[in-house]
Amino acid sequence: MAQHNLGSALQSLGELQADTALLRQSIAAYRKALQKRTRREVPIKWAMTQSNLGNALCTLAQHLSGTDLVKEAIAA
Repeated sequence: MAQHNLGSALQSLGELQADTALLRQSIAAYRKALQKRTRREVPIKWAMTQSNLGNALCTLAQHLSGTDLVKEAIAA
């Protein structure tokens, strides 16, 4: 839960400041949270983290060129 909350805080700050480094840290925190929040064990929390990860990836993609992040966001 701590990694998910950290990801949320970093994502919010990264969006407010248009800071790609903070958005990348947010994405890393969400991914770390997903190592414990598995779909099998806690499906609702897993889905919430996946959704937030997708949003963070999408936000980061808006600041960078290319489509890889958009594809990752869609997958999340």
